[in-house]
Amino acid sequence: MRHADNAIHEAIAARKSGELICTLGPLIHNSLYVDSLSSEGVHIINSRDVENLVKSRHPQPTTLFIRTHGVESHILTYIKDLSDKYSSLTVRDLTCPFVKNIHKIAVKETGDTTIFLLFCNPSHAESIGIMSYAKGEKIAFSSLKEIEN
Repeated sequence: MRHADNAIHEAIAARKSGELICTLGPLIHNSLYVDSLSSEGVHIINSRDVENLVKSRHPQPTTLFIRTHGVESHILTYIKDLSDKYSSLTVRDLTCPFVKNIHKIAVKETGDTTIFLLFCNPSHAESIGIMSYAKGEKIAFSSLKEIEN
């Protein structure tokens, strides 16, 4: 929870600087905190909207926070490419260090011939992100019965 608290404080502090602050999806899974951020003027957007938003505001500064659960590898690459393209876009990656570590393990320990198994909620944002970093065959499952099948 400490990382989530830090992420929230960073987003609110950035908003007080006067620039547009957005989070790529809800910053955390706590609706009270997300509502609090919204009341502070922090906007939740999805990856499809980032370029249009930045383009429409350029050269006014926009800061985009990556959610604590992280994002899929191709979305992170896309967002970083946009920040290279538009100097007005600042990206702050607030992915939890533990999640980042799993991303690194997935990249390092998988290959084209690997079968990567992840016991998780397959529809959870964190799980989707982790799966995107693994190479080879990937299987996300949430029960023993699923993996047996």
